[in-house]
Amino acid sequence: MKKILVYLFLCFAPLSAWSQDTPATQEEADKLDSLVLKLMNYKRYDDALTAKLREVDILKQLRGEKDSAYLCNKAFLGKIYYRLRKAEEAAKITTEAAEEYGEHVSNKDENYAFYLDNASIYWASINEFAKAKELSRRSLTVYEQLGKQDFDLAN
Repeated sequence: MKKILVYLFLCFAPLSAWSQDTPATQEEADKLDSLVLKLMNYKRYDDALTAKLREVDILKQLRGEKDSAYLCNKAFLGKIYYRLRKAEEAAKITTEAAEEYGEHVSNKDENYAFYLDNASIYWASINEFAKAKELSRRSLTVYEQLGKQDFDLAN
């Protein structure tokens, strides 16, 4: 019996050390990103949201709030919220990410236009048509300046 207790102690003692808060790494964020995509494919949106929130938090710690990778993943949270039928939360977070992207990265590239376009769809889905129209116009203005045709918008 004594040997079993010693054996159990040796097995579980390292767990307390591993459970300590360890600094986040880019590798962990990359693994979470891959996990989120797999969970989305299996329609496990609650789990995907939990993983994406952790990934966004890691990127915020590692890169800061003005980094494009952080803002891109923050905008992706909107997609997950929308799939969870939380359109208002999706609209708010995607709009926030788009505005921050425009302020800190660029307000003239296609990512900015894409985030605005997604936000406009989310606002329209909760019957906030004035806000949706404003964001859609801003998105189209950027697309027109780029000389690009977004076939999703054309359909």
